[in-house]
Amino acid sequence: MLISQLLLDRFELLRQMERFMSSPGFRAAFGYDGDRGAADPDAIVQMANRLMDHHDDLLEQAEACITLGVETEAVGLAHDACAYFLHPLVDMDTFMVTLRDRVAQAQELLPYLKGDIELEPAVLDLDPPAGLLDAVSAHTRRLLQPTTGPSAL
Repeated sequence: MLISQLLLDRFELLRQMERFMSSPGFRAAFGYDGDRGAADPDAIVQMANRLMDHHDDLLEQAEACITLGVETEAVGLAHDACAYFLHPLVDMDTFMVTLRDRVAQAQELLPYLKGDIELEPAVLDLDPPAGLLDAVSAHTRRLLQPTTGPSAL
């Protein structure tokens, strides 16, 4: 498989994840549409399972990128592409740890509180670091430029 196909597959997977996490069903499970009391624990578990399915897909794509053999002139592209593939995994791991901590905090506070519990949100940011996609694009453009060398004549 070529790096270009892996990148297209990654863009599509991230687009699917974004649509999933901004869907009315996802937001309703957590009570984000105004009624915090409407949060549904069973739906939250289902959403978490779907996120883990996406995590598995991200991991599979990252493994494919890391194990892909490349020509010497494409090493820079492979390096930056792998960084791009690993970034969402790091963000998801951070998100999962934060979410776990928020649930633990809520469980500790619950016996002492009446009403809503307000905790800092757990945020999943799948955007790549600044400049990383530009670097991948620059490598790709460089590799696609026709080579200029001595004339065969």
